[in-house]
Amino acid sequence: MDGDVEVYRLGPEASAAAKRVMWITPGIVAVLLLVVFTVVGILLESVPPLFWLLVPATACLLLGSAFLGNRSNQRELVTFGIAIGPDVIRRVSGQLPPMEMVRTEVARIVDAPVGLLLFAESPPRALVIPRKLAGYDRVREIVTQWRAPEVQPPRRGTGVRLIAGYVLGVVAFSAATYGPDGWVSALGTAVFLGLVTLAALRLFRERFMDPKARRVALLILGIATLAVVWRWVLPFMTGTRK
Repeated sequence: MDGDVEVYRLGPEASAAAKRVMWITPGIVAVLLLVVFTVVGILLESVPPLFWLLVPATACLLLGSAFLGNRSNQRELVTFGIAIGPDVIRRVSGQLPPMEMVRTEVARIVDAPVGLLLFAESPPRALVIPRKLAGYDRVREIVTQWRAPEVQPPRRGTGVRLIAGYVLGVVAFSAATYGPDGWVSALGTAVFLGLVTLAALRLFRERFMDPKARRVALLILGIATLAVVWRWVLPFMTGTRK
């Protein structure tokens, strides 16, 4: 990096905000799932015993994921930094590989509620400059000299839609794999496969997503889809299909 280089780290308030997000969202999802599973179990005439084990197991899995995610996120916050010079910017983090963009590579800058988003086309990649970065105003002053930013208005209800989709996906998966034969499992399968298709299309269309994160997400969707398909294939293989 040539010229005068300035290095900035995240401010102390970023850690507290991240902790709130990491615990509140899984907590809300866990409570909603417990309520939904309980209501479904009461309404259904016949529920497999495994269904009731799935209720606390799902809640524990969510809270456990939140705990591990919070620890990982805290490590990332401590090591996250932005180094910037007159014509180049680099992101460093203990959890992610370094990313660098030179001034001529920046094809687009978006001023979003979370901060500035810098996009490069070759290869496709995105760099986030969070608003909670100490020295954010100074970094913003430099990069906006490279290219005028586009203003992205706040998207209301995004978090609610994500939580609702996650809850619906887990309930549909549970109905498809553990629900009784009949309309319950058939409806669960249809809804789940529809959600998986939408999620996969979105993953493939997101050009600036980290390739590793995309592979992990697709692997999770693939395993879950195989579990649902296996539930319908197994009776034919064993000759127990009525």
